[in-house]
Amino acid sequence: EWTHALAHELAHYLFFLPDNYLGFKGQNDNILGRVVCPNSFMTSTSDPSYTELLTLAEWQSYLACQNTLANRTTGRADWETVTAFYPMLHPPTTTLNGPTQLPLAITRVLPWAFVNETPPLAARNFDIRNEADERLRLPDAQAYLFKTHDPADATDDILIPLGNPTGGGDRLKVRGAEDGDRLCLLNTTATQIFYGCEEISPNQIDITPQTFATVWEPTVTAQAVTSQTIAVSVTLASPLSETETLVAQLFPQHYRTQPCIAPHIQWSAAELQYTAVFTLPLPAYEVTVDLWTADDNGQRTADSREFISHFRLNWPENSGSANPSQSSPCNPPDPQADQLEFSPIIGGEITTLNLAPNAPVAGPSGVPIGGPNYTGIGGPNYTGIGGPNYTGIGGPNYTGIGGASNFPAGNPNYTGIGGP
Repeated sequence: EWTHALAHELAHYLFFLPDNYLGFKGQNDNILGRVVCPNSFMTSTSDPSYTELLTLAEWQSYLACQNTLANRTTGRADWETVTAFYPMLHPPTTTLNGPTQLPLAITRVLPWAFVNETPPLAARNFDIRNEADERLRLPDAQAYLFKTHDPADATDDILIPLGNPTGGGDRLKVRGAEDGDRLCLLNTTATQIFYGCEEISPNQIDITPQTFATVWEPTVTAQAVTSQTIAVSVTLASPLSETETLVAQLFPQHYRTQPCIAPHIQWSAAELQYTAVFTLPLPAYEVTVDLWTADDNGQRTADSREFISHFRLNWPENSGSANPSQSSPCNPPDPQADQLEFSPIIGGEITTLNLAPNAPVAGPSGVPIGGPNYTGIGGPNYTGIGGPNYTGIGGPNYTGIGGASNFPAGNPNYTGIGGP
């Protein structure tokens, strides 16, 4: 009990009480060791009956207390030591029966376990090995953890991207996995294609992906019809075999687990293009489409192929990313390219790509650096270079380069270059 342990330690420093579990024992009471002075709070913090400081009468009634180091060095009982330093205090005249808990309304931590769930497995590294049980380095592969909650209902699953293998590309760090979850590894960047999934168990420590001679990369698109309706289109380079079906499952990347959160569809016709519209119970910002070949029952086989792709949806209110780590900035439809010619004092030229939708505006120095984005260089942003900010370079600030005198050197203000 941490509260008792804290009070015990405070008793050392505030009341100058020594420990009562150290004393002399042996045939001649000359061996220093652990003794038990009964019922004293300075003897034990774990026994609920050891919650009081002993009075002189109680102290003298226990032989073990007479042999404590405290009694040999101070000759005092617990309460005698307290009153020696705090004479305004008085020992109790009767036995205190409680309470044994703090009489203050403080935070209490109550540990409890899920009744119908098992705790996650400890974080571990999964070795990536080939079919000969040799370590396989796939630093550019992508790993995914499929958390399965109800095995009979795939729509409550969650897909968690794990990123690339670490340690040179031959191991995966997996956290929060549970018994029965599925770990998948997909690599399509090398000359040989690797793909494999393993069902996680407490004793499993490796994953062995299979090799494929050709890349299976269907063209997949996901577009938002509404905030909760997503249209998915799949185009194959060649039709499926007669024994194969195609399954697509949509995983929102920011939802809690609940049924129907990850809907799926199975196509059986041997076509080159498939389309479907998925409806979600909540608005979706980013989704992952998992596509795989299956048997007639929608189950994966030993020869199944799988393709996973991620999308940020484009419905109007989705102006920000729910998962910024998996998004990237986009170029505007009409970026502007500028060629900058510097003054002789700097020399040279450089070509830049301005991502602002409009052409940049030059500062009063006549050098077209930056744009009207209020964050760059040389625009009317009052923070950059070449604008009328009175703080930068190339403006009429009398402190920078290329000011109103348009002369690169020799300023009369004794503070910069090229001032007036």
